Order: sequence, then C-alpha cells, then structure tokens
Amino acid sequence: MQPIYLSIQPEETGKRIKQLLAEQGYTIRDIQGAFGFENPQAIYKWISGKSLPSIDNFVILSRLLHTSIDNILVIDGDFSFINGLFNHWYNDSFFQMIYHVFIDKKLEEMSMKNFWKLHGLSFLTVPYMYIDHKDYLADSLFAENKISVKFGKEMVKDGSPYRIVFCRVKKKDVTAFEHIFPKLTNKMLLLGYHDYLKACEDITDLINAQRGIAVIMRKTALN
Repeated sequence: MQPIYLSIQPEETGKRIKQLLAEQGYTIRDIQGAFGFENPQAIYKWISGKSLPSIDNFVILSRLLHTSIDNILVIDGDFSFINGLFNHWYNDSFFQMIYHVFIDKKLEEMSMKNFWKLHGLSFLTVPYMYIDHKDYLADSLFAENKISVKFGKEMVKDGSPYRIVFCRVKKKDVTAFEHIFPKLTNKMLLLGYHDYLKACEDITDLINAQRGIAVIMRKTALN
C-alpha cells in the first residue's frame, strides 16, 4: 500500500469552524459556555487558525455543530493542487467550499471521464465529484435507479451551463452510481448539449496535467 500524505490546514479549518458556527447560530460566548472555558481566547485561536482543537474538543465541537470531524477539518493531501487545478476556471470563493476530499491517486481509466472518485475518511460513504448541467440532469437518473445521493458543494465556471457537483454515496450503491454516468453522457447528447464532451475533456486534461506536475515535483523533492 502506498503512503498517503495529509496536511491539515489550520487557517482554512478555522474559517470552516467560523462558518459552521454561523450556520448553527452560535456565538463565541455560546461555545465558550458549552466547553466550560473561563475565557474565549482558545476559540478565537481556533477560528483564526493560530491553533487547532484537541481531539477531545474536536469530538465535542462536531456534536455541537451536528457534523463529523472530517467535515470540520480542511485537509490537503497528495492532490492539494486541486485548488490550482480550477483556479482559472472557477471563482475563488468556491475553493473555500472544498474540504475533506482530494482526488484518489488511483483513478480508474475511462474513455471519457465525467466523474471522479475522491478520497475521504468515512467508512460508510464514498465521496465523488461529477460534471452536470445547470438543470441537474443526473438527479432523475439517480431517482430512477433508486440511488441515494448526499449532495455537497458545487463549483461553477462563469458563463458555463455546467458545474462540478460534490457528493457522497453509500458504499453499497457505488457500482450503480458509477454506471449512471455513461447514461448521463447519452442524455446530454440527446438533449443537444454537445459541448458537454468538450467540458469533460477540458477538466480531465487539467487534472492529468496537474497530476503530472505533482509527480515530477515529488520525484524532484526525493532526489
């Protein structure tokens, strides 16, 4: 088994904590009281990225925020280049939405790639990203095949009808989920979205190019 390299990003994790607190309607004082801290300095350090919560405090924080620890952490892995990968395609604001996933080092070979299996830390679900139309044409295919999909964030290129959708699928549904995507391509073409193939090819080329750069940089660093 090849080693997996992970790097927790304190500042981005701090932003994530701040975002989740706001979504739940919590104030700093609320969290201070929940943890029993005498002062809020530790929490301010978390959200500023100056320090990270301990494991125990991460567990408590995840329960307060009704989410998992891996949904709080922002992690870079072997493919931390994913931000740069879409840098000239997508608005920078979307990069803050990408967390706890990075592209698996062993991507399956496909003649035309319109989805990617991602690497996550969950034992129950598998993270993916795929390319869909603004009308969400994949949704009806998921429904027809009775595949339960938990949708996450999206990235949208300015002026493009297509978007990259992040999601999670139960492990038992992985095979059926992946079989949807040739059907999605056919559906796009039948509806006249012939530039869908080009959009998929462009994103695939970007991923392959950046993977090559990452391999070269890693080999150079080892020499």
